[in-house]
Amino acid sequence: MDPDMEEQERLRELFGYGRAGEPVPQVDAADIKAVLEIGQDMERKYPGGQYAVGRAVYENACKPGANIQAVLLERRFFTNTLRRRLSDNRI
Repeated sequence: MDPDMEEQERLRELFGYGRAGEPVPQVDAADIKAVLEIGQDMERKYPGGQYAVGRAVYENACKPGANIQAVLLERRFFTNTLRRRLSDNRI
């Protein structure tokens, strides 16, 4: 199994959906942006360190009723794709 498929399977087990070919619930781009900004803020506060962000923090940052698991999964897909493209010099 290639690394992308392995990662998708790992995320599917973690979140309960996201198998290759299965749709992920639709999320608002503003919610993904809010979650990305939380991560950037944490990186500024704890550069190179480890940190944890509670679900309530994400819920407060996203729009009411947002599917937090789906938002986090989409953010993960986005950041993984960006990292791969940067490492391949495709951006």
